Amino acid sequence: MTTALSEEPRGDVPAFPDIVDYAERATHYARASKAASTRRAYASDMADFERFTASFGSESVPVPWQLVAAYATHMADRGLTIATIRRRMVAISQAHKTAGNASPTATQMVRDVVAGIARTKGLPPRRKDALDATLLRDVVLSLGGDGLKTKRDRAIVLLGFAMAARRSELAALNVEDLRFDQRGLVVTIRQSKTDQEGLGVEIGVPFVAIEGLCAARALRDWLDAAGISSGAVFRTFSMAGVLQATRIDGADVARLVKRVVALAGITGDFSGHSLRAGFVTSAAANPDVSEVDIMRVSRHRSVAILRGYVRRATVFDRAPLTSIFGQRRP
Repeated sequence: MTTALSEEPRGDVPAFPDIVDYAERATHYARASKAASTRRAYASDMADFERFTASFGSESVPVPWQLVAAYATHMADRGLTIATIRRRMVAISQAHKTAGNASPTATQMVRDVVAGIARTKGLPPRRKDALDATLLRDVVLSLGGDGLKTKRDRAIVLLGFAMAARRSELAALNVEDLRFDQRGLVVTIRQSKTDQEGLGVEIGVPFVAIEGLCAARALRDWLDAAGISSGAVFRTFSMAGVLQATRIDGADVARLVKRVVALAGITGDFSGHSLRAGFVTSAAANPDVSEVDIMRVSRHRSVAILRGYVRRATVFDRAPLTSIFGQRRP
């Protein structure tokens, strides 16, 4: 959706023939203003919108607000979530702005339609279960053996928890992002969901007393056993169990978490995000750990979002009904 500088100028914008040499690189930088995953999502969203507008014999950009309002209604009737509808409104808006047009999504009627859909059909976001410290122990214990793949899986799970990492951050790690010292491991996250400019942040992962739950030791063990000294930290295995040079992706992390949780006999709705949620809820349960301490690791920008994790984990704590009738385990 990014307009290339080499395209024909519109209106009274002057043409500069000599600028063509810079067009390809400038367009590359413009595209890099958004993460690749965001660009893919926008492209998919616009493809769906284009199919809708084509059925009315219209282009997708520019379009009148009435067609956008009809599209929002169409999506609601199809049962799409309010999150998806809002994201597609953003994609439509970005496409119009990139083309130099006013966004039809900014009109009051379109905004009212989307708000009405949210009020009528909206549901609270479905949150994955947290893999807290207790469940983490069970998962690690279930990863028996000392094979290469087991070492990798153990390192991913423990490091994901210790860093409160997003699955994309784990997948993107390079050996060059790691620094071991006498206190533990320092991980540099080059870019993340809340750091699209790539300013980077360092996360400390100290050596901990329980060796079997020490992420720094598990990572060192994996790198040494796999002979990895540069490039991608976590790599895929072939169907035959042979280590590949290919970097894992975020979906691999999610599948791994689901697999090891099932192996440990734990029931619930878990995903790659469960490691991050597990760190937050486990840390919050310790009265000596402040919200600032947690956010320094989790990198949440909003205290309200952070507290949302904590409220869900402590929903049964100090419950008045327990004080009335007592508590009994099923």
